[in-house]
Amino acid sequence: MKKQIFALLFLCGFAMFLGCSKDEQTSPATIDTSKTAVIKGVVKAQLDLLNDTTTTTLEYVPSGTKIIFRVPASQYVLSTSGTYNDLLFETTVGANGEYSFNMPVTNKGVTFKIVPVSFEYNQGQRVFEDGQWVSDTPIRKIYTCEPIPVAGVITGETRIQDLTYASN
Repeated sequence: MKKQIFALLFLCGFAMFLGCSKDEQTSPATIDTSKTAVIKGVVKAQLDLLNDTTTTTLEYVPSGTKIIFRVPASQYVLSTSGTYNDLLFETTVGANGEYSFNMPVTNKGVTFKIVPVSFEYNQGQRVFEDGQWVSDTPIRKIYTCEPIPVAGVITGETRIQDLTYASN
C-alpha cells in the first residue's frame, strides 16, 4: 500500500512539473535611433584652491568622467502592459569639461535622469603664510553630483544641462 501511495505522489508531482511552463523574457524593445535630441553641457567642480581665495572658482572636471543617462524603457514601447527595466546610456566628459549625447527620443518626448558618476581627485590646497597664499599638500577628495531629472525632450531639441560636482 505504501508503494502505491508513493508511486501516486510521484506521478502527481511529475504531472505538476510537466504542467509548468518556463517564463521566457521577450526580446528587448527595439529603439528607433533615427529620432534624437542632443543633451549637452559643461561639468565643473572646485578642484584647485590654489587659485581661489574666495572658494568660488570652479574648474573643469577631469577628462573621461562618466555621465550616465537613466531612461525608463517603457517610454520606447507602444504597449503599456508589463514591466520594463531602465535603459542606461553613457558618455564621457572631454578635456574642456564638455559632454554631449544624442538621446533617442519619441514623438511624445522622453523623460530621464542624468546621473553623474562620482570621481576622486587630489584637490590643490593653500595656506596663508607671511601675508600671502602659498601651496600646501593636496588632499584626496571624493566628488559627487546629484542626479538631475530632465523631462519632455523631443526630436531635434538641444537641451543644455550644466553640472556642478561638490566634494566631501
